[in-house]
Amino acid sequence: MPRSRGSLTLFAFALVAVPTVLVAQTSSTSALGGVIRDGSGKPVAGALVRINSATMIGGEKTTVSAENGAYRFSALPPGSFRISVSAKGLVTQTQNALLELGRTATVNWKLPSANAGATVEVVASTARVDDAAVGQTQNFDTTALATLPVDRTITAIMDLTPGVNGNRAWGGYSGENAYMMDGVNISDPSGGTVWIYPNVDWFSEVQVAGLGANAEFGGYMGGFVNGLVKRGGNTFEGNVSAYYADSKWQSRINVSHPDLQEADKDILPTKNWDVAAGVGGPIIKDKLWFFVSAERSEQQTSPTGAELPQRDQKVMALAKLTWAPTTNTTLEFLAEHDYVGRDRRYIDKYTMPEATQKESAPNHSYSLTWTQTMDSDKVLTVKAFGYSGRYDMPGYGGNALSLDTIDLWQYDPKKPAREFYNNSTYEDFNYRARATVQATFDWFKTGLITSGDSHAFRFGIEREQASDEELERFPGNLNLNATIYQYDDGTLELDGDYLIQGGGWNVRQRVDRLAAFAQDTWRVNDRLTISPGLRFEQFKARFYGGDTLWNKSTYAPRLGVAYALTADQTTMLKAHWGKYYAGYSTYFIDRAIQSAIPMKRYYSWGNYPVIGNVLDPSTWPDHTPGTADNYEYRRVNDLTLVDPNARQPYTIETTVSIDHKFGTLWSATASYVSRDFKDSLVRTDQGVDPKGTYNTFVNPLNGQNFNIWKPGTYYDPILDFSVENHAYVTKNEDSAKRKYEAATVTLDRLLSNSWSMNLSYTHASLKGNIQRADSYDKVYYNPNLQANSYGNLPGVNDHEFKARGLYELPWNMRLSATYTYLSGTHWTPTYRTDSYNSTRYAVNLEPLGSQTYPCRSLLDLRVTQMFNFTKKARMEVFVEVLNALNRQGVTTYITRANTNTNDNSSVYKDYKYPSELDAGRRLQLGARYNF
Repeated sequence: MPRSRGSLTLFAFALVAVPTVLVAQTSSTSALGGVIRDGSGKPVAGALVRINSATMIGGEKTTVSAENGAYRFSALPPGSFRISVSAKGLVTQTQNALLELGRTATVNWKLPSANAGATVEVVASTARVDDAAVGQTQNFDTTALATLPVDRTITAIMDLTPGVNGNRAWGGYSGENAYMMDGVNISDPSGGTVWIYPNVDWFSEVQVAGLGANAEFGGYMGGFVNGLVKRGGNTFEGNVSAYYADSKWQSRINVSHPDLQEADKDILPTKNWDVAAGVGGPIIKDKLWFFVSAERSEQQTSPTGAELPQRDQKVMALAKLTWAPTTNTTLEFLAEHDYVGRDRRYIDKYTMPEATQKESAPNHSYSLTWTQTMDSDKVLTVKAFGYSGRYDMPGYGGNALSLDTIDLWQYDPKKPAREFYNNSTYEDFNYRARATVQATFDWFKTGLITSGDSHAFRFGIEREQASDEELERFPGNLNLNATIYQYDDGTLELDGDYLIQGGGWNVRQRVDRLAAFAQDTWRVNDRLTISPGLRFEQFKARFYGGDTLWNKSTYAPRLGVAYALTADQTTMLKAHWGKYYAGYSTYFIDRAIQSAIPMKRYYSWGNYPVIGNVLDPSTWPDHTPGTADNYEYRRVNDLTLVDPNARQPYTIETTVSIDHKFGTLWSATASYVSRDFKDSLVRTDQGVDPKGTYNTFVNPLNGQNFNIWKPGTYYDPILDFSVENHAYVTKNEDSAKRKYEAATVTLDRLLSNSWSMNLSYTHASLKGNIQRADSYDKVYYNPNLQANSYGNLPGVNDHEFKARGLYELPWNMRLSATYTYLSGTHWTPTYRTDSYNSTRYAVNLEPLGSQTYPCRSLLDLRVTQMFNFTKKARMEVFVEVLNALNRQGVTTYITRANTNTNDNSSVYKDYKYPSELDAGRRLQLGARYNF
């Protein structure tokens, strides 16, 4: 393991020195461009354009307009800019412009004739126009991040965007997003979720996007979120903040269910707090800036019916230096450390505290960025980045044996039923690392095809290596299972049933990725912009020391068109078509090597010994494998080979939108998106099963009969055991379907005259039979899972309304709010059989997504009182009322409906039990000192 970490570090920083520059996963900059004309409308060549910004190190930058009057600044830091344009014999004009992360601000100029020295100050804010972006892209600046009543995580910020909920973006699965910091991927190469946990106070801006993205963007089929880390400035600025919440300030659970005991509705005693500080400023003015930040937090949550809360702790620290050795050169160095610790992870109503896990997850990362401006029309950016970290989740009992009672058993009638005892059922040990070197080259060219056109080219290439090490096993390498029996007189008996040895996995995998793209933003004329692009990616993956098992090359064309329906560009028609490939996940091949997937061996007691006391392991039956009364009777092999012809999953996306701006403050957008997910990877069973049979069961919801397939076993004379006849393969399946469609209307007002507002409504549908493309959707595992498998997929709300706003009250007070209405997501009742040969079988009782959860209506408020001490020093004290309406919508039911659904039964009476729901109304106090 240490050897692999060292090689990754050397690999990353060695590539920085090679002359062949290697791409930006996504942008960490913005751009500014436009056309300069005289009073008669003729292009002005050679006009001098000056820009200044507090976010731009190195002082003023300049360029001159081309023959057709076009000018452009590429690779600028987002922020507020002051622009000045001057030309001989024409009026000098000055204007302020807001440049946003990942967007191009278009500012056109008309300079009338005037006496020398005349200057016009343009007071109105610039119109913000992005030439090709379509739909629901959202940018959140420092003000929004500091004032909105929203969880302090990038995933919570992502959920503010129309069409994104529960980290699922526009029909994609939560593991199909790309999470980035300063434009570099910080995702887990295994499951695709967040790996680095940043403090949102690190960011000057966060962008949530994905729809209509150009060829620079790849590695996702959902959306992406990108946070731009602050870099300091020419003045010292900083803040200290603190948040505190107590469970005494939270409403009691008000959801009803026959199995939801009154005691389950109580909120366990918890205290949540968060303290953070950050400061930035000059070491040498206009030459060397710094930004540093640190945070410590603790959060406790109370799952419904749990005996104790789960406790999460985070420690995060970051330092960034920005150096401008010349006016055309910028170097940035970043170092980051984050630690996540969780006590009693996965505790719930059915799991005793000693059967949970204790997570420990330290991580550190580094990056180095070099930006070089060559002439006024060429910019080269080279970046090296790497992270390395662990997350380990051992059980609290060391190697002590765990007990799974299989069916719920109420040991003490005064306490809730428990299923897991003594120790965690499994334990995990994980290591991840990424090393990335990337480069982009921006080139602005005019008059390439016609005399009046301009082209903003961006080319890039990237080289990345990622490592994934995962070990999962039973504590003590054994898992003891027991069965519940209920007699006619109502007494219960818990009998030893079987134990499992082996299983789990031991994955040690490495992936190499090479990507390249070419993108043009072609301004044909004042109204028409065309954005063609092409992205190439190659993925190679292998187990440590093994041959390459995944070697795929992909080509993703993109084409965007933007047309101004009005001469002043206040109304824009935009359309985009593109192909988006999934990022590589180690799930694609993680079960393809036998040494990584230990065979599971099942042992059984012939006499079903009675467990005297479930809480006392000394009363449990002898669990020594291979004894006369504890014989091995079955082996199950989860080895899953990879089809050599399997293809990288992707989605075909079409987006259309109309944008209209009302003056300088208001804008409205109507958009439509269609996403068709293709080449999903599935795990299928190719084995012939002549001994399999169908058994008839009764649907408890309607009393009708239905069949469940029970696979047979065969005797293996070499192993001398009965073995299930499986032959699992990871492959593409044409019948695997997923299609997303949505229409969205948004209305936005920028902050002016003390208030701002954003409203959106989305109507969406997600239909198909598969939720995810990484082969871990179980629909093709066996015939039972394919019954009633097509319909409305979960994770998408048919109707969604979102609103957020800010209003500055008198007496230095401010009110900010976010509101979300979501119609219920879809779910499906399922049936699970009793245990046959230590296996249970499940089937959908109704077509997929036939049921819906209750709708959700969430209003969060923040009231802030500000105290101004000096021009820069200010204290903000605020109170947040979260879920002010106290709508405790159920977000997850137990969907299993077994034959015995009698509420008076102690077994299986938890159908539609609300296992997860929105937390009730609660208060949070906070303070922030800005200086």
